Amino acid sequence: MTRKECLDAAIDAVCKDRENTYGPPEDNFKLIADLWSTYTGVKISPRDVAVMMILLKTARVRTGINHSDNFVDMAGYAACAAEIGETEKQGKPKFRLEDYLGNYVMHCDTEEKAKIFCDFLDNEGMTWFSGAAYNEKTRWENYKKDTVYYFNHGSYCSKEYAEKDHQIILEFDNFNWSEHEEGKK
Repeated sequence: MTRKECLDAAIDAVCKDRENTYGPPEDNFKLIADLWSTYTGVKISPRDVAVMMILLKTARVRTGINHSDNFVDMAGYAACAAEIGETEKQGKPKFRLEDYLGNYVMHCDTEEKAKIFCDFLDNEGMTWFSGAAYNEKTRWENYKKDTVYYFNHGSYCSKEYAEKDHQIILEFDNFNWSEHEEGKK
């Protein structure tokens, strides 16, 4: 196996196969970290889990039996550790729709943030109430810095109206949007 084949296999495993089966790696590593922390009595982070899985694979390689999947898995765990480390460094969670079902709205105080959020919603298969794609038009210009998005209902309004409507207002800046911002560049 060449290094390119190894890395391509790791990309397929981490970004496609296993993510489709088990969900996002950071969620899985968080669950493992919580379980290991409880079991050991020592605080273990999701990044620690990825690094310890590399050590597990290193131990398997050390047996002398050459299975290329160990190296593929190491590359995948290293990539996950790098991404989780960036998220931890920023101290902000990624926004996940499934965590905010119900009376939640997203406040976007700039048009750039509104575009990133609407592109995110579009990529998640969400549409405006009318059925139009979110990324066709942000509608930010109507309320500008006071724009909030009822993302669970495909609509938008002013921040003041959302407060009166007893919505829980999420601030765009409280989440890690780095992978969505990179896609815009």
